[in-house]
Amino acid sequence: MSVDRLHLLACTVLLSLAALGCGGGSGAAPAPSLTAADLAADEAAMAAVETVWASASGQSLYDQAVAVQAAMKANPQFTASGIASDNTAWGVLKDGTVFAVGTNDVGSDDVITPAVAAPIPLAAPGPAAGELPASRTAYVFNALEATRNVPDAAIAANLKAAGYSVTASTGSIADWLGVSQAGLLFNASHGFVVQPNGDGVEVFFLETSDLYKDGDMTYNALRAAKVMAVVDVPVLSSSAAPGVPPVSSGSERHWMFSSGFLKTAGMFAGNSLMFNMACSGLSSSGIAFAKSLSSTNGLAVYGGWSKPSNTYDGDETSSFFFDRALGLNQFAPVDPSSPPPADWASILNTMQNTNRASGVGYNLATSVPADSEKSSVAAFSIQNLNGSGLTTLVPSISGYTVDQAGNTLTLQGSFGSGQGSVTLDGSALTVNAWSTSAITTVLPTAFTGQLKVSSPQSLVSNLFPYNQPNPWIGVWAGSLTSGCGYYAGPLTVTISSTGGNGLQFTLGGGFSETYTGSFTGNTATSTNGAVQFTLSGNSLTAVETDSCQEGTFTRQ
Repeated sequence: MSVDRLHLLACTVLLSLAALGCGGGSGAAPAPSLTAADLAADEAAMAAVETVWASASGQSLYDQAVAVQAAMKANPQFTASGIASDNTAWGVLKDGTVFAVGTNDVGSDDVITPAVAAPIPLAAPGPAAGELPASRTAYVFNALEATRNVPDAAIAANLKAAGYSVTASTGSIADWLGVSQAGLLFNASHGFVVQPNGDGVEVFFLETSDLYKDGDMTYNALRAAKVMAVVDVPVLSSSAAPGVPPVSSGSERHWMFSSGFLKTAGMFAGNSLMFNMACSGLSSSGIAFAKSLSSTNGLAVYGGWSKPSNTYDGDETSSFFFDRALGLNQFAPVDPSSPPPADWASILNTMQNTNRASGVGYNLATSVPADSEKSSVAAFSIQNLNGSGLTTLVPSISGYTVDQAGNTLTLQGSFGSGQGSVTLDGSALTVNAWSTSAITTVLPTAFTGQLKVSSPQSLVSNLFPYNQPNPWIGVWAGSLTSGCGYYAGPLTVTISSTGGNGLQFTLGGGFSETYTGSFTGNTATSTNGAVQFTLSGNSLTAVETDSCQEGTFTRQ
């Protein structure tokens, strides 16, 4: 998408914002016309702040924020400045441009110390079995540098294997504007709490992968409306590792946006999930960001961190979440029972009761900042925004029951309300009934195999082993009666096989021949249909119409 096209889209969004009273309210003054001199003054002011920030490296995050704010206060190019609740230092330039500095980036310069966070409960917990995403379209964005080791590639690959159509990219402005009918959106970027109007009201902003270039006026109107801003973020030159401070190699300026920028209806499909691996995504302003996407764009469920979080903590938590949500069961600690895809409540419960593999003494739903003086421990949670009932990313089989007499198989799990399909080793089973928690099919003729459920959107479940003792095979004892002079008396029926040759059985009491027949479910026929067997639990009834014989036999 060209810059001109982006500018056109951005201006269209701004018109919508003005109509809604966002970004300065209805009837706000038009954006100022920036000159080259204005931009040069902005650039000089931002560079001066950068210099102060770099000189404060090695101090606590809060002390860095204090130094940055002091530099903004001393510079006449800034009309307002402050330190937000998440430790972000921010300022407003004369032309209305919001400039934030990533002094909330836990893990860029700090050694981590153990701590414990109180778990955040689900805001609106759904049932154990509920809805699935209404769309198989997934977006995986990663705007962070490679040294932060985000597991986006693995997440994208696993989503594709589960049936999702995945668009993986860097999370540019064009990428965000291109989101349409998403069932899932994973985002890894910096997140910031900012007070763009200097009035104490905090707004959540997300970083994009677009670099801000000196003299860039592309988003002048949205910048003046304070829904687009400029942020300075630290860049790591070495990979983060548990307990070891990574090395920062300076900073980069990026564009960032608030929810006021994302006003295009239809971004999200029904029962959609946004997993936001960014600092402060579940702060009060972060939740307001998500609720705005819910009311405008249809987002249903939102996951994120309550406060600034360590990148490698976020990496580990994200990997664990998608491992369990997709039923892979490969991320340590591996559960030997091989559980199916899990619902949010189950995943969060496991996270809150499972220590990190890094071994530094806190759980997978917790991220620990080093700057304990001004920061507190972050907790991860999932919030249901519009009561959709979404609880899993793919269908989930947790068990089954067999009703031989009713000739039915019932699967338990979480399947969504839309009817899809059920297969056993690839062969389709006839569905009699479908609900979010149970599916009833005609009983398979096979007795072993792998069950799989597919949603109407072709999202696929875990493979669940199906293994039933063959109810036909064995020795059955009873007696025959005859109404027309044929044999009557004791008899055994030994059924030896129901395999590829169909039903095979021999008769005791002087009958030595091996007979064959065909069977389906709980009925079978032999001798060109003359003999009919009916199976019910441990009882086998046989009727031979042309010999006027019938008998009831019990399994021995």
